[in-house]
Amino acid sequence: MIKPKQLANLLKQAVEENMPNVMVFTSTGSLLSYVSYEEPEDALKRLDLVKRIRSTAALAGNIYSLYSGTNPSPLVAESTDDIIAHQRDVLFETIIEFEKGKLLIAAIPTEGYQDILISKEPLLLGIVGTEHAKEGMMQLKSERLKDSITNELSTIGKLG
Repeated sequence: MIKPKQLANLLKQAVEENMPNVMVFTSTGSLLSYVSYEEPEDALKRLDLVKRIRSTAALAGNIYSLYSGTNPSPLVAESTDDIIAHQRDVLFETIIEFEKGKLLIAAIPTEGYQDILISKEPLLLGIVGTEHAKEGMMQLKSERLKDSITNELSTIGKLG
């Protein structure tokens, strides 16, 4: 598994003012690593930030669990088998708009790396954006981070 500090260094690539929080967590909402644009000096503010990020990871994990298995494209599919095959091929990714921001949830491809991962649950990437964040930029950062994380997993797999 990627060490949390290594993971945090990878996540720092995406953090900016319009996308202040980036996290990696499991489908059950267990937070593995996060990076924030704001790093409060005050311990209480830092604790509040961590609570918000953990809550966001739990919410995003729940959303993933609810919708990851129900993403078929019945207009293209000719049979139920086609729908099931389509679900396996397409990785989950969605952007949810809230009153004061956006949340991108994306599955990180871990196929072939299950033996080096601590958890057998799917790994997810979460990018929190402000209301001014552009969805296209969020998706671009998501793709780059997923590539970086899978490359790191590949390197670890070759070493192990």
